[in-house]
Amino acid sequence: MESDIKKEIKWCMQKEEQVSFLAEKIRQADAVLIGGGSGLSSAAGYNHYHWLP
Repeated sequence: MESDIKKEIKWCMQKEEQVSFLAEKIRQADAVLIGGGSGLSSAAGYNHYHWLP
């Protein structure tokens, strides 16, 4: 059985490889399309609930 530390290292390496793979695909792309709804603007701090009298 693998130790917890070995599992953690293996998991981190897999994530690192995935990030590297994605970063390379983005570098090769002509454009990147990001679709976002209200969650994206909410994360940026947009106030959806302001009402002007």
